Amino acid sequence: MTTATKTKKKAKSTTNWAEDFKVVNEYPTKYTVRQLNNRLDFTGMEKKLKKLLGTKIQFTGKIFKDDYSGRLRIEMHSQYLNDKMGILSFFYESIRIEEFSNSIIQHENGDICLDVDVSFQWKYKDGGRNGHIIMQAFYNFDRKEWAFSNR
Repeated sequence: MTTATKTKKKAKSTTNWAEDFKVVNEYPTKYTVRQLNNRLDFTGMEKKLKKLLGTKIQFTGKIFKDDYSGRLRIEMHSQYLNDKMGILSFFYESIRIEEFSNSIIQHENGDICLDVDVSFQWKYKDGGRNGHIIMQAFYNFDRKEWAFSNR
């Protein structure tokens, strides 16, 4: 095997599936909602957020079909992180990590993928809410792996 062949194979194996993300189907039917929920694994996201924020994060969530648009969506959130508020507890009633916007689509290679903006959300003591997107995350249901883009 020549050096050029080795280099070519190495480059092919390290290609990130989330790069040059192209949507070919906004209403994928490859898996049922139940199958998607069974394939969803938050471990990679939780590890990324622990590294980014310095604290353990645990997600719960579910995929559902939006009654209005007919599109597949995810609702997900971490545990409340109120014990991490420190001096901000004077202003905030609660804080946690949630999805902000998301879609589940079919990638041009046929894989079904979740594209989600992950957001730090807080609720003020006076009842208002706000947040800040901290990263964009992609989950490939076929490969069961995460890819991330920091904001």
